[in-house]
Amino acid sequence: MFKTIPIPKYKNDSTCTIPKLNTNRKKEEFSNQKDVYPHCILSQGRERILIELDEKDGVNPDNINKYEMVEKYQNLVRDIVKEVSEKIQGLEGIEREEAFITEVSKVMKSNFQFSTDRNVDGFLYNAMLLEPNEFDCDNSAFLVYDIAKELGINITMVATSTTKNEHVLIKTNNFYFETTTGRYSNRKNYLEVKYSYHIILNENQIQSITYGTMGCAKYINGKYREAIEEFNKSLKLIPNNPIIYTNRGSTKFVLGENKEAIEDLDKAIAINPKCSLSYYNRGNAKAELENYEGALKDYDKAIELNNLTPDFYERRAVVKKKIGLNKEADQDVFMVNILYYSKNLLNGVF
Repeated sequence: MFKTIPIPKYKNDSTCTIPKLNTNRKKEEFSNQKDVYPHCILSQGRERILIELDEKDGVNPDNINKYEMVEKYQNLVRDIVKEVSEKIQGLEGIEREEAFITEVSKVMKSNFQFSTDRNVDGFLYNAMLLEPNEFDCDNSAFLVYDIAKELGINITMVATSTTKNEHVLIKTNNFYFETTTGRYSNRKNYLEVKYSYHIILNENQIQSITYGTMGCAKYINGKYREAIEEFNKSLKLIPNNPIIYTNRGSTKFVLGENKEAIEDLDKAIAINPKCSLSYYNRGNAKAELENYEGALKDYDKAIELNNLTPDFYERRAVVKKKIGLNKEADQDVFMVNILYYSKNLLNGVF
């Protein structure tokens, strides 16, 4: 998934801990030879892996040989291209596109046994190390994008968001393709109906997704200044991406830069007024500045857009208590308990 960073419910809450990157994963043995750059096709996945594993700016807890990982990825692309090309040979136009979508989904899940889930770190290189492979939406979108390019199929990547999540999918001339589920649609208004916001990325904008993921990883590891640098890189490629403004604003909030955080979140909301997290995070920053009335309005809007997130009610309850609305705060606490109980019930905790 195109990531949104987890933000502490309250900066001074000692229960808010920063999880570390998962390094306990099975992986192949890699050689130490780093001075040979393997012959490989140019691809977006290749560029993403090189950014992820960059010695200076990347996140590489296992000291993985980035060149060998690139070669591993390119071989994977070639293997899938070979399988799919045999299935779509002789087809043209819309029939070729539809056959490509169905066959690439089938080959990835059967021959290569990919699972499509949100892997721990969100990195493309990590998706290939996990056993079984776990490709989330942007990992799988990068892979499908490169396969399509090799097969000469016109394709673009689309970054989207709903009221609470961010997402990446693929667009051909005639179809929208959800790479994690294998579902596809030729409905012309598909993006408008399903998502609150979308950006169709050109070739030069695709790595903005990578920098966004890098920023989220560095945030999770407590490297907030470095996270902001990654979000800045992403915004250089897509200046009006509300997802990145939300993430950068949330990071500034954690650093205590509340006015700057509100500026970023204002921009996010102006571009996409249907993202509940933007309002919630702006409410947090306003509460820190003791603008409780403004904070409550933002929490109200966040709950209006997404009324199933306990954190929204919990934070609103804190602010209500600060201004003496104890009865109303208790009602929010009740909702928090109901939502957590329902979640645990669904997860089989009880």
